[in-house]
Amino acid sequence: MIKRLGYAATSGRGGMMEAVDFAVQNDFSWVELSLNLPEFFPEAMAPAQWARAGAHAAVQGIGLTAHAPEDLSLIQLHDGVRRAGLERMTQIMDWAHAVGVTRLTVHIGTSVYFTLPQGRQYLHQVYPDRFRTILRDSLERLRDHAVGKVIVCIENVAYFGTDVVQEVLADLLPQGGLYLTWDWGHSFGDPEQELFMRSHVHYVRNCHVHDHNGKQDHLVVGDGMMDLAGYAAAVQDLNCPLIFEVRPRELAVASKKRFLEAGLHLPL
Repeated sequence: MIKRLGYAATSGRGGMMEAVDFAVQNDFSWVELSLNLPEFFPEAMAPAQWARAGAHAAVQGIGLTAHAPEDLSLIQLHDGVRRAGLERMTQIMDWAHAVGVTRLTVHIGTSVYFTLPQGRQYLHQVYPDRFRTILRDSLERLRDHAVGKVIVCIENVAYFGTDVVQEVLADLLPQGGLYLTWDWGHSFGDPEQELFMRSHVHYVRNCHVHDHNGKQDHLVVGDGMMDLAGYAAAVQDLNCPLIFEVRPRELAVASKKRFLEAGLHLPL
């Protein structure tokens, strides 16, 4: 189990070499590189430098995942903007393949809403068919470009919990080429999202691990109320790393320590 544990490199402290070295020094087996950070952008280094960094990770026995930029939306209504975002995603997938990143976590994006006297009205509620069409097109384009390059994993976050997204994913996942990143804390306390992830758990290829106290997530393991053993048991037979997504990364070290002390390092 310990060979599945990793941390999310989400704070700007250095490049990929340094991120890998931190993993080695703290007995992690995986690093998730956040493409929100400029130091991990494909153009941050020349191809030869990326190749050396990827080889460095491989020699150290460190697996690589990446998190796509969170400001690129797959449900952007302005088609030119959406297509530009998809073009950036294809560049990232090509970069991932060259570097040795095996999994790419992607956010769907968020739907614009208008504040009403009683709650909110989201655009996907007004134009559900249009959003379904846009999302399907975006996911199919990502899936087709990713073939032979990287495993694309859609994360359960924000807009993911709506019927529009879940209906499209329920149709596309069985076709192959698309998978899921299960953020345990995001589905905690959300019955519909929890049901979707558990009923589609065989598509999970990456997990984000942190705790949740009922109001706040991305807490250090043990600082919340989640049954992490239960979540771990749900993915025990799957080929997926468990990435401690707590910041700064020193808290990922603390989370790993508590995770192991709880006996979750035992064969599951």
